[in-house]
Amino acid sequence: MELKAPVPEQLFNRELAQRTIWLVDNDLSICDAMSQLLGNWGCSIKTAKSLKDLQQQVDISRDHADILIVDYHLEEGINGLDVAKQINQSRVIPSPVLMITANYNKSLKDKIKDQGLLLLNKPVKAMKLKTTLLHLLNT
Repeated sequence: MELKAPVPEQLFNRELAQRTIWLVDNDLSICDAMSQLLGNWGCSIKTAKSLKDLQQQVDISRDHADILIVDYHLEEGINGLDVAKQINQSRVIPSPVLMITANYNKSLKDKIKDQGLLLLNKPVKAMKLKTTLLHLLNT
């Protein structure tokens, strides 16, 4: 019989429990996977394939969102920077934004950083996502 080492307490961080996260990604399989992962961490998550889809689910200017996760490349030439900007310009208190992309281009990385947003490149690893979300909640 193999004995497993105890899981460190920091991996049981409960800060994500009951947090509301909005995810905008045009890939439905990513929406499903993120919904399951974040749900397992106790988050309440709204997934949308576009800004319009999100607006049909929530009032983007009034409903509570602890974090906004947006894919950079959306459909019809729309990018996640524009979507995040539209959402946060309508809010009294902007939500922290995590941009996700498979694009490793340095100029895009710099552009995202210049706007004060955090970036994770795909494929996103679960623990990296978790630590990034916790960082966003604590800034």
